[in-house]
Amino acid sequence: MGNCDTEIVAALRAALAGLLGPQRFGLWFGPSTRLKFDGETLHVTAPGGFFLNWLRTNFTGAIHSACQQVLGRTVDIDFQAHVPPAEGNGQTSAEQGAPSSLQQRETPQAALTPPDGQPASANGSALAAGIGQSAERCGRGGSGASSNGTRRRFASLATFVVGQSNRLALASVEVVLKRRGQLNPLTIYGPTSVGKTHLLEGMWCAAQKSPPTQPAVYVTAEQFTTQYVAALRGNGLPNFRRKYRGVALLLVDDLQFFIGKRATILELLHTTDALLRDGKQVVFAADRAPEELAALGPEMVTRLQSGMVCRIEPPEYSTRLGIVAQLAQQMAISVPAEVQQFIASRLTRHARELSGALCRLHASSQAQGEPITLSLAQQVLADMIRTSRIVRLKDIETAVCQELRLEAQSLQSPEKTQQVSHPRMLAMWLARKYTRAALSEIGAYFGRRSHATVVSAQKRVESWLNTGYTLRVAGQVCSVADAVRRIERRLEAG
Repeated sequence: MGNCDTEIVAALRAALAGLLGPQRFGLWFGPSTRLKFDGETLHVTAPGGFFLNWLRTNFTGAIHSACQQVLGRTVDIDFQAHVPPAEGNGQTSAEQGAPSSLQQRETPQAALTPPDGQPASANGSALAAGIGQSAERCGRGGSGASSNGTRRRFASLATFVVGQSNRLALASVEVVLKRRGQLNPLTIYGPTSVGKTHLLEGMWCAAQKSPPTQPAVYVTAEQFTTQYVAALRGNGLPNFRRKYRGVALLLVDDLQFFIGKRATILELLHTTDALLRDGKQVVFAADRAPEELAALGPEMVTRLQSGMVCRIEPPEYSTRLGIVAQLAQQMAISVPAEVQQFIASRLTRHARELSGALCRLHASSQAQGEPITLSLAQQVLADMIRTSRIVRLKDIETAVCQELRLEAQSLQSPEKTQQVSHPRMLAMWLARKYTRAALSEIGAYFGRRSHATVVSAQKRVESWLNTGYTLRVAGQVCSVADAVRRIERRLEAG
């Protein structure tokens, strides 16, 4: 069972627990009852005899209700019997699976009432505290102490360097802060480190200066997923939903991280709908446009497209120059104007690259006991300048097809001959090396392959490189290592 189906089963079990109560759920859907979802049918496997018949007779309706709640539809339910391994105690499978004493049998009172003093949601307060802490760090200036040291300050809109590449996004943010719900939802997208997170964090900090009638929450997709899974495991789902659906402003970063997590996407979809219905503001940030997030599902994509969508481009020269100047001021280092201009003109990808260049330059200056000069910058930043280029999956596809003389789009075709499959594996290996795309994204791009196919391709190419394997494509014969070098030269040249 894949990760997505595992998530769905976890959500179904949580929904059943909410419908039946913790004691009744634990009695009939404990370790001896297994659920498996294959996309169309929910398979319920339990010990045979009395236990299985009781599940079928008494819980079919509850299972259908749970499916409707989690999946938005009912599915076929297949009850199957399994025989546990013999323990040598002479019990039948029915006796091992079914409650065997009067105290274990369910009664209406025992089924609906939790033990005295024990809340229905064991981890509700812990979940609330976790969400509160994530929102608290900017409320204390974004630098609250933690066991791991001092937390990074949340960014402020006042330090956002404005340019042609991001002006529309900043204007949209300002509109949202003044008139929430007017641009709803707001989706900001663009490549890595162009200011998306800066804007979302700045919005959160700005919201704290407003009257605190209702909270604002900034959360990354990874944090949302982790907290959602924790809520499912600890029966804290109602508390989780109250926290995220009771805010006035919800800011969700790294939206693309939800790809492949169907149950979490469904929860986010319902959360978004609840907030939009109540006129609350929702803001998303992603690394690609909504139409390129089809793996999130058509329902989520159409909601993104129904609001305001802003792209942030990689910063142009004037914006990069402003970023360099601001970073130098924040780091309290003296950087001559000509050096700032050199860095801004040669490093063109994103702000983190500019920050890394200044850090390296400052460290080299300190180590050599020399002031920062243009010659020093040219020397210590030479390797960064050579590799300063964004590589996308499309770039890799184009380079491989051109170098190996394949037709465009052939790597995305279903063809499985070596003439196409070997270059496709090579492209997947290069994608893992040069991009931050997830396995599922790479597989989907190159002909809707699974993430397991990408892992297999990566291992295969590494084996080829180690053994000197020869590639035969379109009448060419060359080693894989040579083909990789030639393709990489194309990528570097753009």
